[in-house]
Amino acid sequence: MTTFYRRFLQSFALPLGDIVTRQQVMHLYRFYDEAQWWHLERLRAFQEKMLGGLVRQAYEEVPMYRRLYDKAGVRPSEMRKIEDLERLPIITKDALRNAYPRDCVRATGRPTRELCTSG
Repeated sequence: MTTFYRRFLQSFALPLGDIVTRQQVMHLYRFYDEAQWWHLERLRAFQEKMLGGLVRQAYEEVPMYRRLYDKAGVRPSEMRKIEDLERLPIITKDALRNAYPRDCVRATGRPTRELCTSG
């Protein structure tokens, strides 16, 4: 990334975008800019810290995941290590299609936007 482009993003585009959209892109940008240089041990510890919350949120808020996890005997509280990911059930494209949109999309209270791509 060129120096000019990086400075433009950091000083103008991302902060302005945060104000307009009420998001925290700049906060995430700073985080990932630092995290790209972490040692493997620190990166893995962060990933494992976030794993439980992600699986728990999917279980609590998305009906399809709750059914699949229950059927596979997966309890979100037991998901602590990267190796635990092997216990998660495989989700097929057909399962996603059959559950869409009501059972596989988390209810956020915001309007859902449906986007399509050609690839």
